[in-house]
Amino acid sequence: MNRRDRALTVRGNIVLLRRQGHTIRHIADELGVSTNTVQRWIKRHEDSGILTNLIPKSNSRSRVTTPEEDAAILQAAREEDTFKNASALKQHLNLQVSECTIRRRLKDRGLQCQPPDMEQLIAETVVLREQGLSFRAIAKELNVSKTCVVWRIQRFQENGGQLKYLPKRGRGRGRVASASEDLDPPDTAEHEEAPSPSPSAAGGRKAPRRNTRLSGSHREASS
Repeated sequence: MNRRDRALTVRGNIVLLRRQGHTIRHIADELGVSTNTVQRWIKRHEDSGILTNLIPKSNSRSRVTTPEEDAAILQAAREEDTFKNASALKQHLNLQVSECTIRRRLKDRGLQCQPPDMEQLIAETVVLREQGLSFRAIAKELNVSKTCVVWRIQRFQENGGQLKYLPKRGRGRGRVASASEDLDPPDTAEHEEAPSPSPSAAGGRKAPRRNTRLSGSHREASS
């Protein structure tokens, strides 16, 4: 007997014992419940007159995805490794559910979500840059920092300006980045200056500061 059935049995016994003329205290002691519980279910039965109203209400949430959507998620994840990322799956299938729900559906079937591939992230950033977006706009579009955007552009240039993959999401999807194009726009007021990436993002060290102060002999020579 599950918990729901046990609860219904107790409430039915409350009504039965009350009909037999037992006091509320006796019923509570007999069934191991509080007197408030006994009074509550007796009153509910008296108001409705039927035992079905004694069935406890379920607090479980309804399933937000349909069986067809569940099947589509599994099929896309198995056919294309790239779509094992929850964000990519959501956009590819145009699902109106959270990424957590998609991850749960995959986990229920023994599949593990993969984090976005770095080459995919670089491709998204590069193509958006070629469309003329500023670093700030790209950062907002991809929900990353401007420093991260600059680092990805530099990583793309250091690797010879070649994209290994096409973007799978965002406004850059379906656009091919040209290796011959200069990703840096003309230095005009319409484009913001790229911030210098931090050592942790660029993977390098800060260049030592040059000493611009002149010694006494240099000042005399210059005078």
